[in-house]
Amino acid sequence: MPGELTSALEALEAGLAAACPGRYVSRSFKPLSLRTAEELSAGVFSVISRGASRFANYRGREGDLGTLKVVIVGQVKVAEDADQKAIEDAEFAMIEQVTAFVQTPLLSPLRQCLPVEYSQSAQLEHPYGWVAIECEVMT
Repeated sequence: MPGELTSALEALEAGLAAACPGRYVSRSFKPLSLRTAEELSAGVFSVISRGASRFANYRGREGDLGTLKVVIVGQVKVAEDADQKAIEDAEFAMIEQVTAFVQTPLLSPLRQCLPVEYSQSAQLEHPYGWVAIECEVMT
């Protein structure tokens, strides 16, 4: 039986997959070079834990009530002959899917998934694009 943290990530993965049909969603990150053309054309989301913070600091609740720090990494490829802005458009579509997803009811044991900030490829790896969406997750 998975622990609470694993259950939280699995719920995030399953919910994101349901909210983003046609995208590949996984808890395992792979570099762009190891992704298939099919995966990159459809777009890939990887759900990854980065640690936790904000634990309770009072007697009897030590190490409790923390916030899980998660990054959702999106990877995508546009056509070789596409304009540079096509990368941004594809990345924006991924960001909008994640922000729409976190506004829906989440699967148990998740209570909240709050996007904090995101980074993008800045068109530097055309025709490949990526986003990294930092989130705070509460169970």
